[in-house]
Amino acid sequence: MQIPIVMIDGQISDRQSRHAGVVGEVSAKWGKKQTITGPALVVPYTYQWTETQASGQRVVRSETRQAIFLPQQLQYQGTVDSEVRTRGIFSVPVYKLLLTAAGEFVQPDLQELGIDPIDVQWDRAYLAVGISDVRAIQEESVVAWNDKTIYFLPGVADFKVVDGGIHFKG
Repeated sequence: MQIPIVMIDGQISDRQSRHAGVVGEVSAKWGKKQTITGPALVVPYTYQWTETQASGQRVVRSETRQAIFLPQQLQYQGTVDSEVRTRGIFSVPVYKLLLTAAGEFVQPDLQELGIDPIDVQWDRAYLAVGISDVRAIQEESVVAWNDKTIYFLPGVADFKVVDGGIHFKG
């Protein structure tokens, strides 16, 4: 009696393994679990400080840093559609999200953050949106910014808070 039980157990283990493989295959093409971060306004600025060397000589150093601002108001609206993808005897549900975000950034108070407004590099500022698995993006993403339509670019530039996503320089 134990031989048939062991054979059935082997069949169950094989099917579970194949199911996990199918889910992995479909997810690799469709996209895995998503986390959206932002949008965030990334504003580079020059930070300067003075160091005193062992010889007593003072040296002025500088580096580019980033101030990150979130919108004062932000609303997401979306619809989720689902489909079922099949591979052999296995079915895997996949989901499609059509998302619209509307928000408003206010003029940041740089002096409150200890940033001299003259050190801000507004020409290098950009908007970044973190997306955990960008392979799932199926259509070109756009943003309406100051009454202009701008297309997002891949990647998040120097926005180190997230690993992947999209951005635009406006």
